[in-house]
Amino acid sequence: MRSEALNPIIGERVTNQETSSTQLLLYGVLLLIGVVLYAARHWVHWDRFIEGTMDEAIWLPLAMKWNDPAIFAYDPFVPVVLPFFPVAYTQFMASMLKIWPDPGTVLLISSSALLAIYAAGVYWLGCLVLEYRLAALLIALVSLRVNVDLSGTGWGIYLGNAMPRAFILAATPWVLGLFIQRVQSASQLVWVGLVVGVVGNIHPLSALHLYLMMAGALVLTAGPENRLQRLCSFSGGFAVGIIPYLFQWVQVRDVTPLRMEVLRFRAEVQSFPDWDVVIQRLLSSYLPACLIAAIGWRCIESQEDRERAWGIARLVLVIVIGTGLGPLLTWLVPRLFAVHLLRMSGYLFLLCLMLSGFLVRDLLRRGTWAMTAAGYGVALVLFLSAGGGRVGEVAQWATTFVSSKTTAVLGADVGPREGGELDKQAFLDLCRWARLHTDRDALFLVPPDRFASFRIYAQRALFVTFKDGAVTVFSGRLAEDWYARYREAERLYETFQPQAVIALSYRHGVRYAVQETAHAAIDLPVAYENRRYRVYKVPVLERT
Repeated sequence: MRSEALNPIIGERVTNQETSSTQLLLYGVLLLIGVVLYAARHWVHWDRFIEGTMDEAIWLPLAMKWNDPAIFAYDPFVPVVLPFFPVAYTQFMASMLKIWPDPGTVLLISSSALLAIYAAGVYWLGCLVLEYRLAALLIALVSLRVNVDLSGTGWGIYLGNAMPRAFILAATPWVLGLFIQRVQSASQLVWVGLVVGVVGNIHPLSALHLYLMMAGALVLTAGPENRLQRLCSFSGGFAVGIIPYLFQWVQVRDVTPLRMEVLRFRAEVQSFPDWDVVIQRLLSSYLPACLIAAIGWRCIESQEDRERAWGIARLVLVIVIGTGLGPLLTWLVPRLFAVHLLRMSGYLFLLCLMLSGFLVRDLLRRGTWAMTAAGYGVALVLFLSAGGGRVGEVAQWATTFVSSKTTAVLGADVGPREGGELDKQAFLDLCRWARLHTDRDALFLVPPDRFASFRIYAQRALFVTFKDGAVTVFSGRLAEDWYARYREAERLYETFQPQAVIALSYRHGVRYAVQETAHAAIDLPVAYENRRYRVYKVPVLERT
């Protein structure tokens, strides 16, 4: 029979015991230390440069324009997207930029705070599910590590990234904890739905994923006699909470159909991954996590534990169904790309962590030093492998023992970002020149693949970038406009002839065109040049 004798290093069970304030403080301090140490690597190693491939490269200019309406006046992206974008996020980031003008520091502060909120939420959720504080603490520390979802876009709190959906991810464990506590009461589910709706004003689509996950669990959990009542209560609370964004959306409602051609060009890998990609991600990121969770399930003995674990399993089932329907729905109705159900798959990592905690708890509760060490060992493996979702990195690290590699197990999420600027200093020099020596309403033509952060550092408008294709989420009409501009710029940069540059400039009011110096110069006046970039001043017709 398992011994229930618990020594201080093992921890204590939450149920039937009064937890001292000293112990709560100790666990809180340990969790905070873990967050600080994990975040410190990014504060020390990240150069705070916002790559043009980052989502914040297009969202931060919205906050900048919120603070200064005079900039980006003729930008085809920023002014037209601002009315669609959630005001709550824009206002928050605009306020942060007023306090700390450096955008990179703003992202580090915001994401570090989100990480602390998320980890504390995972700890609280772990306490509810596992009823064992030390196991919950270890699982919370494991949750600091990030993963990828089935669309390949990432799931978790990435340090240096404070995109809108990260706020919803930080709130997710808290919301799930409230849901578990109040799932039996229709009246209390109203408040849970209200919380989801309120946080949804920051990122409505991610909040919709949360709503669908919990609403589906209600359908699977509640009996026929009260299923509809609970579902209506939860849905009503959600609808009330998200009213501010719904009011904003009604004012700019755009139901223009989105062509599949545009969608596949912008988001084919994210929305329609090939089957070999799907299978590879399932095997590398999902299967190990699910296997570890299954072992945790096998450790469950009491009926109470099994009921709580079944609650998590129902959420997993809803996620699997929703994820599987995602690409099918988008094929049938391209505008449903905005819902992006494929991204629901990331929640599986958090839920698998909860089930894996039963394995950690079982080892810690056995009462022997060998089992206690094994429990900490399992927690360490879970941390290194991000709950089983990054086993490949651990295997590579273990076989090479070269910790200086960017693919090392603890350095992979702090290393250089792929697809970024090859010469950051030359790019920043270009932006500084543009900010100091061109008119505030100047419109720039730039290589469209990775230049989105030019807006942040130069504070000047851009004709088009690939990242601007995020308008496919908000507006079919704006997506069509973006697609036409992008293809036009893409064709121009294939040859970059002066007549073509002038013709485009006449049509769209472009004042400056940027070319990489690796290409031969053309017969237009050069306004600026450095080792990487050359800027031409284009003679265009004056605006009337």
